[in-house]
Amino acid sequence: MKKMFIVFLMIVLCRVLISAENLKFSSLALTSGKGAFVSGFDASVFLDNTKIAMEVTGNNDRAYVAFFRKISKFKVGMYTGIFKNMIHAGPYVTLNLKPVSFFYWQGWGFGRPEMPNWKLKSFFQNVGVSINPFGGLRIGYIYCKFLGDKFHIPGVSYSIQINEHISVLAGCDYKIAYGQNTGDPLYRVGVTYRK
Repeated sequence: MKKMFIVFLMIVLCRVLISAENLKFSSLALTSGKGAFVSGFDASVFLDNTKIAMEVTGNNDRAYVAFFRKISKFKVGMYTGIFKNMIHAGPYVTLNLKPVSFFYWQGWGFGRPEMPNWKLKSFFQNVGVSINPFGGLRIGYIYCKFLGDKFHIPGVSYSIQINEHISVLAGCDYKIAYGQNTGDPLYRVGVTYRK
């Protein structure tokens, strides 16, 4: 069943890619450090129009492309990518109810990182919520399953608008392994250019 789902995702991604010709550049984000979704130096390009959106993110270990259909306050989509030579794909859904937003992101991979094969396995599952109470402050929580391990990842970030197009961000997440009382701080910084 999962293999059929992955094949379906690939077909739909190809269809979305064909219909994505009217997408326009909206922003470029460069981040460095560690976080729930940052590892090392990441570069992300965001494109969108009134109906669909696309994100392309990558670094030296991983890259993915996500496509979304905009439905009211939802963005319902799917992604495909590669992580340390392992192909993976799955659904990606966001809901923005300003100042609160939610997301669900699930991935299945072929094999394991550095050991790809055609056996489909659960790769990760992330469920998160964040609140933007005022200004550039964002407080969030993510429940993450990654290669069988479970984590709680609370975090905070603050962004400052430098000018009409550029903002900078600093943040810290705290990764707590499931069932443990200790964790590791994950610091990150970034800069975003918005058209």
